[in-house]
Amino acid sequence: MTTRTHRYNFVRLDGGTSQAQRQPLVDKFNQEPNVFLFLISTTAGGLGLNLTAANKVVVFDPSWNPAHDLQAQDRAFRLGQKRHVAVYRLIALGTLEENVYERQVYKQQQVSEGDTEAPVSRLLWVCVGGVGVRETSNVCV
Repeated sequence: MTTRTHRYNFVRLDGGTSQAQRQPLVDKFNQEPNVFLFLISTTAGGLGLNLTAANKVVVFDPSWNPAHDLQAQDRAFRLGQKRHVAVYRLIALGTLEENVYERQVYKQQQVSEGDTEAPVSRLLWVCVGGVGVRETSNVCV
């Protein structure tokens, strides 16, 4: 498949993808350099994938369960990964996605309250009309 405007080759894995089709899609993405993009739903692609060819993860539809998004991100942070991996979240100000992300951060803070390690620093750019208007780190209000 290719995107309509830029002709980027991509593969897609979602809830309609059969178990037999999953590994061939992963192999195609990891082995064929002309496949630019792998579209994966976080619930369908959260477990069992090893995407060492990926170096960017973009989450644009966050899950109420923070573990789903973290597992999806971890698909690129795998043994054999040789490149720096960046994770981006596309969230618009005043949307349900912003509320979901804030709840994810809150839930993760609740889980780690008894943890003796320092909290993980997070940075979120919230954009309206393509312009960054606010950034938050660690605590969402």
